[in-house]
Amino acid sequence: MKTVFLVIAVIATGCYSPNLSNEPFACGSDTPQCPDGYDCMSGTCVKSGGNAVVQVDAAMGSGCPDELSEPNNSYTAPFVTPVASQFKTWKLTGLAICPAGDIDVYALTTNAMQTLTASITYDSSGEPLDMQLLDSNGMTMKNGTAMQGMTNVVSASVADLPTNMTYYVFVQASTAGNQNTYSLDIAVTP
Repeated sequence: MKTVFLVIAVIATGCYSPNLSNEPFACGSDTPQCPDGYDCMSGTCVKSGGNAVVQVDAAMGSGCPDELSEPNNSYTAPFVTPVASQFKTWKLTGLAICPAGDIDVYALTTNAMQTLTASITYDSSGEPLDMQLLDSNGMTMKNGTAMQGMTNVVSASVADLPTNMTYYVFVQASTAGNQNTYSLDIAVTP
């Protein structure tokens, strides 16, 4: 009798907390892949509605660290991000321009009149990378520029982008054939 009362008391006092961490964790293999309030992105459950950091893990095959995010080699076949639709800021790490000649393209669709800011941080001991922001037709809106004092960080921003339009972040080697690793930060405001 005392044991049953103790179990009921523990359940009634709320020993279970549905508030999980803001830290991403692996998606499950069954549906739903993540608990309520979390979204599965690139194999990682992240809390809906805020900021997200997703690590792309290396896969077997070509030896490139971001093989799981490929192919994302054109604005007609980009890696679709949850920026604007689910998150205001989103960071993707473990990326690479690899193999030689690779380009990476990431898409987002605005949900209000917004400012898009993107930056890449590449390995400073490797070859330089370039970044551009493209419009819905794949035309360059803004070339990224190295941030003052941080030559391995390239950033670009475009304000007053119309609602419900798709935009792209385009990353490539500064010199054709070079390779390097990088992380990508994308943000929209408001």
